[in-house]
Amino acid sequence: MTAVAKLVRQWGCASLLFAVSLATQAAPLNLTLGTPDILFSGVDASWNGSVLQLAGGAPPDTISHSGGVAITNATYSLSLGVNGSGQQTAAANSFSLTGDLGAGVITLLQGSIASFGWDNPSGTWGAAGGPATLEFLVNLTTSNAALGIGSQMGIQWTAPNGLIPTTGAVGFRANGNTNNARIPPAQVPEPATLALLGLGCLAFGRRFSRS
Repeated sequence: MTAVAKLVRQWGCASLLFAVSLATQAAPLNLTLGTPDILFSGVDASWNGSVLQLAGGAPPDTISHSGGVAITNATYSLSLGVNGSGQQTAAANSFSLTGDLGAGVITLLQGSIASFGWDNPSGTWGAAGGPATLEFLVNLTTSNAALGIGSQMGIQWTAPNGLIPTTGAVGFRANGNTNNARIPPAQVPEPATLALLGLGCLAFGRRFSRS
């Protein structure tokens, strides 16, 4: 094997391991949300050691929609399995937004979370001491045409006062706001991009070693 082949092969392996490392740490997705945007204020977050939940709304709550669509009597619900390291698990996985567009309360958005990431100044999942951000990439099975979202949506939840650990138990609670918006067509979460790059380099290195 030539020195070049060895270098390419080793770099490919290192890239793959680096990408997997980022993914398992649930690094921020760094989503670039597009319009239209839906702002839901006062969404509570809680985590009990295994399931992360976002919940908000009660009649007659109103959601702010950048396209001017009036949504009243709105409720917001998200459940996602998350372990003690802040990694997505195979447990609960659901999202829904209900509201009234003028003809009664219906399900406006519904789907499942494809990717999850977070950011906390402490760098530790569930730790207190600063603002926190949770990010979700959602594949929608229900998307009301009036909202203009489409089949995929990004969610960015922020808590200005950070996460508050649950007294005497595992978990936390927090209050924040969500921005829910269309994902630009070219948007891909960063860990997935790095993983694909690592696989490509690894395959390239193997091809060199055989020639």
